[in-house]
Formats: sequence, C-alpha cells, structure tokens
Amino acid sequence: YLAQTMCFSFFTIVVALTTSIMSVSACQVREASCKHDHDCCDPLDKCVHTVSRSSLLCIRSSLTIWAS
Repeated sequence: YLAQTMCFSFFTIVVALTTSIMSVSACQVREASCKHDHDCCDPLDKCVHTVSRSSLLCIRSSLTIWAS
C-alpha cells in the first residue's frame, strides 16, 4: 500500500510540474488575449487594448518604422 501511495504522489508531482512549465512557456498568437507584450509569440506584435472587444490582444504594431 505504501509503495502505491508513493508512486501516485510521485506521478502527481510530475504532472503538476509538467503542466506549470508548459503554461509558462506558451506564447499567444496574433489576435489572442494577452497581458504583456512578451506574451505574444511574434516579437513585432504588441499587447494592445482593443475597444471593439474591450480586451488586450496581440496585434502587429502599424507604427513600425524601418530604418534605411
């Protein structure tokens, strides 16, 4: 019985750690909800408040100025 309990506890810890690592490393695609600029997968996207959806979304900045 003790071995089964320890095996289950170990399995539970492994699942919890795996889930937390996966959720931290996930990035948001364009037009997905976000909280910060670094949440967006594409470095050119910014986390912007949209009036139409009343939320923050990853959106490509239209004010990008290219140096020549």
